Amino acid sequence: MARIAGVDLPRDKKIQYALPYIFGIGPSNSVKILAETGISPDARVRDLRDAEVARLRQVMWEHVGLIRGGEGLKLALTEIEDIARRLDAVAVRGGGAYNLAWQDWLNLENQATAAWLIARSALERTESRGGHTRSDYPDSDERQAREQIVIKREGDRMAVRREAQPPLPAELMTLIKEGK
Repeated sequence: MARIAGVDLPRDKKIQYALPYIFGIGPSNSVKILAETGISPDARVRDLRDAEVARLRQVMWEHVGLIRGGEGLKLALTEIEDIARRLDAVAVRGGGAYNLAWQDWLNLENQATAAWLIARSALERTESRGGHTRSDYPDSDERQAREQIVIKREGDRMAVRREAQPPLPAELMTLIKEGK
């Protein structure tokens, strides 16, 4: 059973009919909420978590895979942010001890965070280098060679910036130039 706003929603009901169990949400508000969140009114309460996991995996595979492009990365970020927003609205019944539903929720929250960080840094790096291949930026850019993408929480948002990497030791630079 999903617990939202202190109410256990019946797991076998369609979410459209389960939401009105929450005080103040009638049938019309239920439809509006589902349209705003992108949840199908026909989805069963018990199916939401698995559907979200599958959706996250699909988005990552299609848009943040081995070869990625800016438009696909932007779409992936939108989808990942939607999943994270919807996770914030889900309540899991019981405490953390011996609670597989709670552990699944934490795992999905962590997966959504990791997916967002990967997609956002890939969008920021406008070149192809090593295992990062951009279809819209197929060449390496030497100006970005010694930069790293840093994402840090600042208040309620994530700040993205570039930072210069420290210089490589001279003996390592020699080995790189020699191709060893």
